[in-house]
Amino acid sequence: MKLIISILSVLLLLLFSNYTTKSNDECEVINFYEYVKSDQDIKALSNGNIYDVDLLLKEYDFDDGVYNIKVSSISDNLYLIDDTEYYIETRNCYNDTYHDEVVLKVEFSDDPVLYFNINNIN
Repeated sequence: MKLIISILSVLLLLLFSNYTTKSNDECEVINFYEYVKSDQDIKALSNGNIYDVDLLLKEYDFDDGVYNIKVSSISDNLYLIDDTEYYIETRNCYNDTYHDEVVLKVEFSDDPVLYFNINNIN
């Protein structure tokens, strides 16, 4: 019985040792968006179903640089840059924020990064 428990423990350790998530202090940015204003009612068609659209976003290119900004989470992996019409999409980033100060680092040679702990920026 002890052997079975030991084997199961080792298997669980091996299984979960490959499961890693990005530190919540540093999140990979997938894309930037700008809110598109519309005076009309907008619908979306997906998989044969029609849905109301709350917000229409279009891709936006940020210039290279380091930006000190405040963000608020809208949903998993989507953050609004406070007091703007710009949104940041992230990957595996689960920070529940509301007007939090962060640093956005955009470099041509590397993927953009959103830093939530501004004291630990490389």
